[in-house]
Amino acid sequence: MLSQVCTVAARYYLPRKDLYAQCLQVATRLAADTVSLGSKSISIVQGCLLLAHWNQPAKSADEDHTFLFAGLAMRMALELGRSEEHTSELQSPPLS
Repeated sequence: MLSQVCTVAARYYLPRKDLYAQCLQVATRLAADTVSLGSKSISIVQGCLLLAHWNQPAKSADEDHTFLFAGLAMRMALELGRSEEHTSELQSPPLS
């Protein structure tokens, strides 16, 4: 997830406008490697959602990875059981 956060931050780092493209390339490669290894966690879901939401507008549909990242995040969240309804109530700490 660190690479995704750094990628989003690099998008707004004005002194080096080329930094975002470089970071996005690394973050995309790391996301693909993580998925190919079969790793699943909430932090990976969050990282994919960051890349989907803060993705740079693409010149063509072939270059746009928004749906790829969003789809990976949704599929992984489903596999982690994040779609199941949780019926337990949150308990408030006692007031003192």
